[in-house]
Amino acid sequence: MVDSTLGLTRVRALAIVRYREVRGPAPSELDLPGIGQSKIVNGLECLWRSPSVWWVKSRTQKASEIIAWLARPDFAIDYSDAVATFLLTGALARRALSAGCPVDLRPHAFPAGSVAATRFDLFDIVLHARSDETFDVHVARSYAEDAARRLGDAVASLQCSN
Repeated sequence: MVDSTLGLTRVRALAIVRYREVRGPAPSELDLPGIGQSKIVNGLECLWRSPSVWWVKSRTQKASEIIAWLARPDFAIDYSDAVATFLLTGALARRALSAGCPVDLRPHAFPAGSVAATRFDLFDIVLHARSDETFDVHVARSYAEDAARRLGDAVASLQCSN
C-alpha cells in the first residue's frame, strides 16, 4: 500500500540571501553548488539559481548573519521578505507538483538536492528537492496567496483520489 500522506505548509521563519559573484567563479572557501544543485555549507542551505547567482537559506539564522558569513557580502541581498516558501511533504509530493510543473520530477531525473527555476501553474517558482518526499516551493511573495491555493488544489485532488 502506498503512503498517501501529503502535507502543505507555509514556512514563516526563513532567511534567504541572494548572492552574486560578479568577477569569476565563487570563492573556493564558500564551496557553492553547481548547476541545478544544492548543498549544505556551514549549516546553511546553498542553492544554485543561475550562472554566478546562489540563494543561501537558513531556518535558524537571520539574513544579516548569512550576509556577514559570505566572502563578499557587498554582493548579497536579503530576499527574505520578497519570497514566500511552502513546504510540500509526503509520498505523493512529486505527483502533486507534476500537476502544474513542466520539470521531470521522477526521482532519477530530479533527485534530493536538485534545484530548478520553473513554473507551477501560472507562477514562476524555485523548486528545491530537500529529500525524496520533501520540497521547498519558493514563489514571489505577491503571488503567495494564489500559489498556495493552486498548490492546495493539487494536494486536495490527490488526497481525494487515494
